[in-house]
Amino acid sequence: MRNKTKLKKDYITFIAIFLLAGLIIFEILLATYLPSQLKREELWEREVAIASLISLQDSLRSELKGIKFEESKPAKKCLDSMAIYIRDNSEKMTREQISTLKNDLIAFEPFIRHWDNKKTFVKDEKLDLSIYIEELKNKVENE
Repeated sequence: MRNKTKLKKDYITFIAIFLLAGLIIFEILLATYLPSQLKREELWEREVAIASLISLQDSLRSELKGIKFEESKPAKKCLDSMAIYIRDNSEKMTREQISTLKNDLIAFEPFIRHWDNKKTFVKDEKLDLSIYIEELKNKVENE
């Protein structure tokens, strides 16, 4: 009878040690797996931000192509320069740079919407030259 109890104790001890070792191994794996997953999510977050930036930039450039106002040409050149910069440096850009560029692109949107509505920021004002012409005629006649 004593051998059976000792045998039961050995099995219970063995199972307890096995479960404890499994738990320790699980914790070690978890401690190494979670940081790598977080790093992977940060990488994808950056890639999504770059894709969003490129998408916004492309949509603004395509909207500007249809606008014929002379005052929109500097904006077109600026967006073209930004496109070249993003294409050449997207791998090296930090999150802060991506955010700054996106904010700059968002700042372009109101201007493009204004031009897209066939409006210009330059007001055409006509001068009434008749007053000056009359004054000049009077000067010439008096001389």
